[in-house]
Amino acid sequence: MKPKHSGFYSTSVDVLLGYLGVDTLVLSGVAGDICVLYTANGAYMRDYRLIIPHDCIASESDAANRAALQHMRTLLKARVVASNRVR
Repeated sequence: MKPKHSGFYSTSVDVLLGYLGVDTLVLSGVAGDICVLYTANGAYMRDYRLIIPHDCIASESDAANRAALQHMRTLLKARVVASNRVR
């Protein structure tokens, strides 16, 4: 269960991912400019590689969605691709 905007805040997800040996996350969801962005930021701060399928996130507006994707691409070094290009 995620109590706040980031999937890392007050959860054990980082411990679980470490236990499983995960180093790359594919993030998707609604509230792309809030929850997906905050989770991506938390992942970046913990040195996970990020893949964001741009056609698998949504925000309240197209402008907010574009801004969130740009932020994740440029500042969080996410690989932003179409979902059919996720490997």
